[in-house]
Amino acid sequence: PPSLSSPGTGKSTTASLIADALDMEHIDVGKLVKAQARKREERRRGGWCGGAGRSPPRPATAATIDVCRSGRERASARVGDAGPPHHRQPPPPPVSQGLHDGHDAAADALILDEDKVVDALEPMLAAGGAVVDHHGSDFFPERFFDLILVLTTDTATLWDRLAARGYAEAKVRENVQCEIMRVCADEAIAAYPAAAVTVAPSDTVEDMEANVDAAVEWAGAWSKREGG
Repeated sequence: PPSLSSPGTGKSTTASLIADALDMEHIDVGKLVKAQARKREERRRGGWCGGAGRSPPRPATAATIDVCRSGRERASARVGDAGPPHHRQPPPPPVSQGLHDGHDAAADALILDEDKVVDALEPMLAAGGAVVDHHGSDFFPERFFDLILVLTTDTATLWDRLAARGYAEAKVRENVQCEIMRVCADEAIAAYPAAAVTVAPSDTVEDMEANVDAAVEWAGAWSKREGG
């Protein structure tokens, strides 16, 4: 399953905790895109070569949360086919495979190339056992995930969190507006079967712990049901 939510809702921390609890791989799409951008730049300058080996296959169960798309930051979370952040790191896609279409200065974000991101994730998720974390969800194939966890946060709390990160006021306002309009939740509900989508509050540490516990419980039930 994946996790989807706006920036500041705690999606990356939640995804990391779920991955640790389930001994899965944590794939942060935003970090993946930025890492590929850095590698491409280093390669152009002649300062990078090499790669990483593929980890052995893992049983399925994951959580997802997303990053920036189309010049806007939006968040979402799913639980379904990923793995632990600290135990296993996903093999990177080829350096030649750029995952963005440039930088949106107004949003101060890379513009995600959704098709290339999907192509890059396909082999990384083939074996299952991963937690994917990104802001948006509707461009991922339905087959990628079994559970979509959308995290929501009180807008006053969200404003304070984003301001504390040093975001420009316009960027804070845009993300809070997306939260008010339930952009991430509505995207997930429109793109996936109702039974696969869970919308949960993420205002406090207690909320986060409850969400992690619920995802772990869901993964255990899924594994039994699927005979894993």
